[in-house]
Amino acid sequence: MTGEIFEEWLHWFDRQMKVEKCFFLWTMHHPILRFNLKNVNVKFLPPNTTSLCQPMDQGIIQAMKLKYRKKQLQYVISQMELKQGKSGFDLLKDISVLDAIYWVARAFEEVEISTIVKCFAKCGFQLNSVESESECTVLNDSESDEEEVITIQ
Repeated sequence: MTGEIFEEWLHWFDRQMKVEKCFFLWTMHHPILRFNLKNVNVKFLPPNTTSLCQPMDQGIIQAMKLKYRKKQLQYVISQMELKQGKSGFDLLKDISVLDAIYWVARAFEEVEISTIVKCFAKCGFQLNSVESESECTVLNDSESDEEEVITIQ
């Protein structure tokens, strides 16, 4: 993606946040662009701090990978029972990219909200539950219509 494409998308996203009456904090590591946005605040992080201040690196990716590998193992075991004589290694080669995409999506959906909140907190983002219609809805933790609204301080 080029800086020009990203800036165009970011302005579109800013307009969406204005329509939804939401404010959004975006953190980046490369301060190469300057933006004039109303509802999106772009903050640049210090160099060489990716592994320390990105919540995904603090445990979210690891939790997702474990869930993905569990799905992969369940698939191999179920196929071993159906296809006698094929080794687990051979069955792994039969996995399609589409299967892997579905497993990744489901694995991420299964990551606990508490895991995500703890990883954000470890990076210095404090999440507080609120019950105000003026705040933006950012999480929907269940299949029900109940929504959890949080703000970042």
